[in-house]
Order: sequence, then structure tokens, then C-alpha cells
Amino acid sequence: MSRNEELKLHVLKVDEEAGVTVENNEFYQAVLEIVEADPKMGAANDFSLYPYSVLENKDGEPSLLCFIINRLEKPIKNLSFNFTFGNQDGEYIFDSNEVRLPNEYLGNLDKDALAPILLTMNKEDVDLFYTIDEHNVYVKMDDFGIDFIES
Repeated sequence: MSRNEELKLHVLKVDEEAGVTVENNEFYQAVLEIVEADPKMGAANDFSLYPYSVLENKDGEPSLLCFIINRLEKPIKNLSFNFTFGNQDGEYIFDSNEVRLPNEYLGNLDKDALAPILLTMNKEDVDLFYTIDEHNVYVKMDDFGIDFIES
């Protein structure tokens, strides 16, 4: 059985270009604490997406904080997929919503790296999020598009 390497926190290219670093940004510092608490998260030899928590945007609208984790053999860029997330009773926060993370936004996500992404959600769905746990969660990603970076 292969063991996961410790994760590295990836600063989104769009943030990096705006001068954001882990050291100068409270959001990335908070995410780093989560990564350091569970540095082996993510499915071995796979790509994972973890819905983590709800955050409030500057405009007061909620967003779902998700972690995308690359445990594949190569760095990736230009990621896209349809995302369904909710409970097993068929109540969904996202129902086959398209998620596009082009290279200009994401950058190159190295092997064994985690990037935080925020997906805007409806206020009505915040309460639903807090009823979802590992026993009733439903997560599906399909129509996957991914570019690998050859070394």
C-alpha cells in the first residue's frame, strides 16, 4: 500500500499574481493550519475534492470552501468537471455545476499539493451543508477535463 506524502499548500496563481503569499494572508494561513493538522489527506494516486466549510464573502454571500488535492503522479493544470454535492436523500447544494479552473486561475498544481477553492452557493443551502456528514454525504465529479504537465 502506498502512503501519501505530506501535502504542500498551493497558492492559486491568481492570488500569487496579486502578491498573496501564505505568510501575508490570513486565509492561506488558516488553510495551512488545516493541512498541517492532516497532511496525509486525499486519496492515494487520485484527485480528490473535499467540501470543507462555508465562508462568507465580502458581499455577505456564502461560498463553499473546498480543497482540491492532487495525489496523481504528475502536476496538473486546466482542470474542469461537473460537481454534484449534497446528501444521499437527493438534496443538493450543487447539482452537476460546472467548475472550471483554468491555468490562469489555478496555476500548476503539483503532485501532493492542495489548493483551496471557493464555490459560490445559495444562502438557502447553508443550513443543508451543516446537516451533511460522512454518513449521508453525496459527492460526484464527472465530465472531467485535466491537463498533465510532463516533466
